[in-house]
Amino acid sequence: MGKTDWSKYEAYSMVMKKKVCYSGYGDTPLGRAMVKALAAVDARVGAGKMSAANAAGYKGRIDGLKPLIGNDEPTGLLQVSQMIGAINRSV
Repeated sequence: MGKTDWSKYEAYSMVMKKKVCYSGYGDTPLGRAMVKALAAVDARVGAGKMSAANAAGYKGRIDGLKPLIGNDEPTGLLQVSQMIGAINRSV
């Protein structure tokens, strides 16, 4: 069997093959989810599917979850997952 093309699964996984550099989020599950959310925002802006104003709003909401890293991870993960869903549905 040949090599698997993981790029098509990357949008649905917390494991990203491409390293995205966002400092200050750590290596906790919530930190990785926040990096994934920021990467999704950048991808939507790069594809022309999200305005810069909406991107700034999402990034502000994501940054607002920093105090939850290491403290209240389950609550933060729920919020980030809802944001990722909203980002992916944004037109």
